[in-house]
Amino acid sequence: MDFYTERTEMKTTTQKLIKWKNLMMISLVLSSLISIASICISAAIFNKLKNLEYKLYKIEEKITK
Repeated sequence: MDFYTERTEMKTTTQKLIKWKNLMMISLVLSSLISIASICISAAIFNKLKNLEYKLYKIEEKITK
């Protein structure tokens, strides 16, 4: 192999590695966003359930008076 061919192959390999690194970073960011979104959804559902529990408590309180 001559120097030019070797250099071209190294450039191609480097570009492929950079592409894969970028794809891995994107997938990491997306998985982090999905995790954050699922935590927010869980918190919203929990909050809604607590509100419903409080409303039921108030209704029960009115009935027992």
